[in-house]
Amino acid sequence: MNNKETHPVTAEGGPSGAGNSSSITIPSVPPLVWEEAPAVEHPVPRVLSPPYLRAPVFNDIRICQLLKERCYLTENQRVRIYLALSEDPPLGWSFIFMTYWQALVYASKPRVGIEDASLWVDCEPGRLKTAHLPELQKAMAHTNQTFGIGFQEQIEAELKKQRLDRETLEALDHLDLGLTPRIIPPPPSTFLRAYREPLTLLSFCALWGVVGLIGWRNLPVNPWSFLINPLLILIYAGVFFFVFRSAFVQMAHRFKVRQWSRRQRLKNLWPSQYSDRRGRE
Repeated sequence: MNNKETHPVTAEGGPSGAGNSSSITIPSVPPLVWEEAPAVEHPVPRVLSPPYLRAPVFNDIRICQLLKERCYLTENQRVRIYLALSEDPPLGWSFIFMTYWQALVYASKPRVGIEDASLWVDCEPGRLKTAHLPELQKAMAHTNQTFGIGFQEQIEAELKKQRLDRETLEALDHLDLGLTPRIIPPPPSTFLRAYREPLTLLSFCALWGVVGLIGWRNLPVNPWSFLINPLLILIYAGVFFFVFRSAFVQMAHRFKVRQWSRRQRLKNLWPSQYSDRRGRE
């Protein structure tokens, strides 16, 4: 036995003594003969059809054995006796048990608590079997009955919901209204939509270049060629430079806008606290 003290959730009860606990010898715990708790009839969860809807089953929790290696002396000169439960109580079971135990009134009612799959009792070992064990078994029987009823109602409600969902989906699968589905055209390319005008100007520059080559080979030869030919070349070069510059400026501007939009989209998908996650860049 270890001389220690823990502070789990407890239920108050019984007077506490005073004195020096270091001079107290823990009396030996007499062998206990466990008596089965009185049978309590309550609804048993049933499995609803169809067979794939399986209902979980709640098994009554009972006291299994004495955990001697965990018992120890408390500060109020009592022995904290640990009793193993048949399984770990489900959520809500411990609350029902502790609420019932706090409302229970009888002489020398001890403090009790639940830790994981065990129940501890602060009492004298000699009085556990005769005075406290029957009351503990009654409290556990009441808790099993109360929890089992609520558990059954929850299971039936969940299975009913699953059945209704399945029936609704089956009804929708067999529903034929004879309608013609709408044809959704594929979305246009975002690249072509963004760079449509710059690409049009670049196409004009390419066509203008072909026209310039053809015109260069067919320049007129006359006494005024030394004035007309340079003037035509300047007009041709001016048009080509203006169109090509406009296409280059628009393409650079739209490229910057798309990069900014991409950074904003990634910023919304990947906040700053997740900057180390893969896929951000």
